[in-house]
Amino acid sequence: RRATSGGRRPGPEMDRYQRVERPRPESAIAENEIRITAQGLIRNYVSYATSLLQDRKIKEIVLKAMGQAISKSVAVTEIIKKRVPGLYQDTNISSVSITDVWEPIEEGLVPLEMTRHVSMISITLSPVDLDQNSPGYQSPAYVDQPRQQQRLQQAPAPLRQPRQQPSDYDGMIVIVRTCFCTSVVQTYHDCCSVRLLCEGSWQRKGPWTW
Repeated sequence: RRATSGGRRPGPEMDRYQRVERPRPESAIAENEIRITAQGLIRNYVSYATSLLQDRKIKEIVLKAMGQAISKSVAVTEIIKKRVPGLYQDTNISSVSITDVWEPIEEGLVPLEMTRHVSMISITLSPVDLDQNSPGYQSPAYVDQPRQQQRLQQAPAPLRQPRQQPSDYDGMIVIVRTCFCTSVVQTYHDCCSVRLLCEGSWQRKGPWTW
């Protein structure tokens, strides 16, 4: 008799169990399918994919990865698209359920079966246009650029602000300082050592403070 756990790993009692590798049923790999793993080398995947597209003239390749290998599949895809320009892309993200078996190493315990959900990605690359209605559809870069330029040309021109008349103080830095000795706010204009005061005469009686 086996106990089933719904995806949660038990706590300290798992020290009394060991994981048993059970072969998983795998479907046959098609000629245009590339399964990317965390242990594989990126350059090997890229080399094989480019040979399928350029040498064998395969019209469509599919890159598949699970779990930690998903980020590697994305990197492989971007390199392939740079090596082989003009590829259309369709990305599909899903999940798959995997059941792990844990056998007890002590007497009196029953085996455990734990089910976990692992993310899965499937990336299709093709020199021929794919389904444009797919949520993961992406056209080549040289197709996207004219569309972006067309959208910019169709966008309304921004409103221009009326030009203001130049004043005598354009380009000058005006600083307001407060002298606590006289409690008067004065305007100091530091241009050619000329000082402009707000009103009246001024006589410094203490240090400037900001």
